[in-house]
Amino acid sequence: KTVVPELIEARRTSKSLTVWSLACSTGQEPYSIAMLLRENFPELVNWRVKIVAADLSTEVLAKAAEGVFNQLEVNRGLPAPMMVRYFDRQGTQFRIKSEIRSMVDFRPINLAERISLSPKPDVVFLVFNDHATAFSLDIIPTFAIGTAAEFAVADEGWGPRPVPKVIG
Repeated sequence: KTVVPELIEARRTSKSLTVWSLACSTGQEPYSIAMLLRENFPELVNWRVKIVAADLSTEVLAKAAEGVFNQLEVNRGLPAPMMVRYFDRQGTQFRIKSEIRSMVDFRPINLAERISLSPKPDVVFLVFNDHATAFSLDIIPTFAIGTAAEFAVADEGWGPRPVPKVIG
């Protein structure tokens, strides 16, 4: 309720917003971000909103790009009205609607290596369920959110470093 309104105000002229969802796995996080932006910030409908979703595994990225989930996956925390609004039922599966799927760009990225974040993010989401997969506990917390400036993203790109805000 504070980060996005501030970004909307700062980007009002360019009407462009770039969100990075790192370690996105099969896509629930970036699609949730897209749905929440649509639900809570209708003024963004005519903006260029791009969610760059990255993960190390090309296998999970392929599943994420399909945007198809089973009943258990869509029932985890997704209110029924949002499921109806943003998914099409296909037998026992649910496909995210193209208006949401088109907001997300999936990319294979290894966060243990230095990378260039392009386009430069306005805000970064990072969720880790298992620290052992990429970083030690003292480098990356369980959940972090921050603007690019808070993450100290410089011209040399992203690199493992402490992050400012930890939730959960």
